[in-house]
Amino acid sequence: MTVTLPDDIRLVGFLRESASRLLRLRWRLSVPPGVDLSLLVHLPPPLAPPADASGPAADYARAWRAGYGFGHCYYRLGPDFVSIVDVRDPGSAARFVLDGQAPCEAFCQLDGPVFLPGAPALTVELAGQLEEAGLLVRRDDWATLLPFRLSRWPVPCTAV
Repeated sequence: MTVTLPDDIRLVGFLRESASRLLRLRWRLSVPPGVDLSLLVHLPPPLAPPADASGPAADYARAWRAGYGFGHCYYRLGPDFVSIVDVRDPGSAARFVLDGQAPCEAFCQLDGPVFLPGAPALTVELAGQLEEAGLLVRRDDWATLLPFRLSRWPVPCTAV
């Protein structure tokens, strides 16, 4: 049996890792991903489409750029805890803390694309909870986190 990683999961993982490493990306969107745009506005947006461009990809790219904000959904990893901040929608801003070695290990497994049928039970359970909270994207049997890891505070630190 061949299991193929969906392109949507691959794109989200790449953008999340780029944001985590503070890389500046210049990329174009040719096909809108099958992910609700409100879940992606914290990730590096595509380049603006030409003014005369129309269609779903151009509309998606414009809306993504308009809603983008750095640091609107990230996590910090500590010894036996994970702190998650989600302010993509100011009306439903949330902060979460996972504590304990087992939940932190399960969370870290979800950082890369993970094939859920082969994952430990706790990882699958956590994936369901994070998906419900809008912090994980899932396509078929594959999943990955949406928040990026904030490894160092930006200057000024009040920007986040």
